[in-house]
Amino acid sequence: MRLEETGFFRQLKECAGKSEIRLNESMDKHTTFRVGGEADIFINVADASDASAIIKCLSITGNDYYILGKGSNILVGDKGYR
Repeated sequence: MRLEETGFFRQLKECAGKSEIRLNESMDKHTTFRVGGEADIFINVADASDASAIIKCLSITGNDYYILGKGSNILVGDKGYR
């Protein structure tokens, strides 16, 4: 089953509000070093209320997350971020 067909993904979309969800997003676009594999799910958060709802949703479902700022001083491995 593809990720976008799961109940978790549908629930995440509901929580995301106006935020943009991207699947298999290449992290080289989001780090100053321009390196890194793909993140299974990448969310470009629209505003603070969306961020709060997304974090709550991820916490309730027991999914890990990482908040990325401007992408400086971070390296993402070639295997990406699950």
